[in-house]
Amino acid sequence: LQAIGWYSINMSIVLAVLLVNTWVGYIFSVLNMGAATYIMELKYYVMKREMFETSGKNDFQESLSLERIYEKNEGYRFKSLMKNSLKVLNWNIERGFSPAELLTYIRKEDPDIVALQEVDWENERTDNLDVLEYMANELNMKGYYSIEFFEIDSPYRAKSNGGGGVHGNAILTKIKPTNVYRIELPVYYDWENPPKGAEFYAKIEKRIGKRFAICADFKFNTELLTVCSTHFEDKKGGVKGRIDQLNTIIETLNHQSGSESIKIIAGDMNTLDNWLVRMIRLSKKSEGGGKPWFVSECKWWKSEIIPKTSFRDPFTCKDWTHKVTALYRQKLDWILVSGALIEKTGIGDFHWLLSSSRSGWHNPIFRLINSYFYLGLSIS
Repeated sequence: LQAIGWYSINMSIVLAVLLVNTWVGYIFSVLNMGAATYIMELKYYVMKREMFETSGKNDFQESLSLERIYEKNEGYRFKSLMKNSLKVLNWNIERGFSPAELLTYIRKEDPDIVALQEVDWENERTDNLDVLEYMANELNMKGYYSIEFFEIDSPYRAKSNGGGGVHGNAILTKIKPTNVYRIELPVYYDWENPPKGAEFYAKIEKRIGKRFAICADFKFNTELLTVCSTHFEDKKGGVKGRIDQLNTIIETLNHQSGSESIKIIAGDMNTLDNWLVRMIRLSKKSEGGGKPWFVSECKWWKSEIIPKTSFRDPFTCKDWTHKVTALYRQKLDWILVSGALIEKTGIGDFHWLLSSSRSGWHNPIFRLINSYFYLGLSIS
């Protein structure tokens, strides 16, 4: 109504001046219209900024906690698995768009344990669906979920990225765990108080939270098995930051479970750095953890980082899990294994899915869902 009032006054002045039918009148009317438009745009910008700064958790988000592990499909009854091997699948499901289609691929692989990242719960962009609860019930598996970020609603969020809920990492399992817990990771991008020059990410996607790994301990054929699902930072910290986050998980697992136990670290580790990324982002060498600019982050991990640990990676750097046209293809996702024999590996195709939900399309474009991948382990 205020905008209508401003423009009504403005148009009255413009019409009155145009009646004079002089060049002075024309110039004055254009300046007057421009000034009124500028004032309204400025007022809207200030209002939008104030709404962003004051936006916070809603009632649903206030009822949840970053520290908790939430169980899904609580009525699930674990079955005894009498075998010496198991299958682990990892997938960054991109928030859980088109969940029914995601289930089709997981059912086809029939894994014993699934590590998932970017799992939505009660967000507008995914139809306010509890994605893990839905998947756990449909797959007849037990789900464990913990929150990475509260997705705060704000005026800068795109409609296709509407929040209001939470976003996190999860584990689905057919095997009963003896313990489920979080490992907090070093913070390299503070979403609540972003570093100067990098405020853009926190502006368009207001969040509260931090990166972590959700881990589950299992007793499997007398052996202690730990599986972690994690998601590393890609906004700041570079290669060095992600190496620090990996080492944090490894050191914590070795301290808690011992160096001789079987350990699996699976997740989206955002190993995206290569020569093209450095050219586009103008990444500083100091963020590279000593990695030369012409060596991809995946190759650096495989040649310099992983060999210094007890873990091994059965996939090659050409086992791409994310791509943006033929120019950029990278292995962002990993399944690192320690203490078990790897029998087989596999990787799913890339899936172009309509950006849809149960009630319809969020927007008339296709989304590229990251490829899933899995491995089979032999445990004596």
